[in-house]
Amino acid sequence: MDFTSLKDLVLIVYDEIRDRNSRFTGDAVPISSQLIPLLAQKYSLDTGKIPALFEILVKSKMIFAFPVTSNEGPQADQKLGFVITKGDVIQSIRKKYEQLFEKLYTDEFHKKVPVEKLILEFTSRRSEFNDTPLGIFAGIVTMLQHYQSLLERNILQYSDKNKEKELAVEIGKCGPIKSYFNDSYKPAQQKNNNPAPASKQSADAVRRAVDTPRYDELKAYTSNNSMEKTLKLYGVEFYTRVCFREYKFNHVQRVIEDDFIKKTGDLKTIKTLLEKERMNSDKDIRINEYASEINSLMKCINNRLKK
Repeated sequence: MDFTSLKDLVLIVYDEIRDRNSRFTGDAVPISSQLIPLLAQKYSLDTGKIPALFEILVKSKMIFAFPVTSNEGPQADQKLGFVITKGDVIQSIRKKYEQLFEKLYTDEFHKKVPVEKLILEFTSRRSEFNDTPLGIFAGIVTMLQHYQSLLERNILQYSDKNKEKELAVEIGKCGPIKSYFNDSYKPAQQKNNNPAPASKQSADAVRRAVDTPRYDELKAYTSNNSMEKTLKLYGVEFYTRVCFREYKFNHVQRVIEDDFIKKTGDLKTIKTLLEKERMNSDKDIRINEYASEINSLMKCINNRLKK
């Protein structure tokens, strides 16, 4: 995958965390020891630079990052958990983790104890259960409870509009995007010595040729302006076509879930464009690589249209 800006890369990391959070299962909170290697392998990122991407998201108030192991020992050995700053998501994950925490404790000690008492018990015995399944679950449940309360008390700080502003500020402080990748990362080739079949080339040519001047203009505009301003200036249809051109189906879903796009007409427009993407799968073989993202976006749109 190619990235045209640091913002694109940061939002991809956000999407990975959000997608894990949306599982609402026992692994819905990704842990740094697992997430960092996954991101490094999937996007050819430098493992040493990935924490800086997390930090951008934290400072932009887009995610919470918290220790799931005790503060004892070297900082480098600590494991962090990640969750997006959405109250409904945190509430759903918290309920699931509380249930699993109670069950894990019951299976281990053969007695049933309410989660409130378990939290008090494990708070005083944190070091004893450090880096064990019970200790990790205790830490996650405690922090999810805290963050849910924090969001309820600071709604404006965690509004989508404020996150956009904070993200622009944080990205402005960072260095060039290429510094975040490892040596195996190869940007798009300028020349193609092995041309694809004519049908594939035709589909790719159409995808790449669409409104090229406006495309470049939009890419420059989005890096310095809010989503609200971008959609108002360029329109939902064109913005979506640009995203689909880069296979950013997850990104469009996030924009919808964040309520930047909510009008019925706009949702139907995106649905029509998405159906066309599906129909082009025989001409553009890369579409098949994003089947799960396309299905997820279609499900999101249909759910919104039912409301």
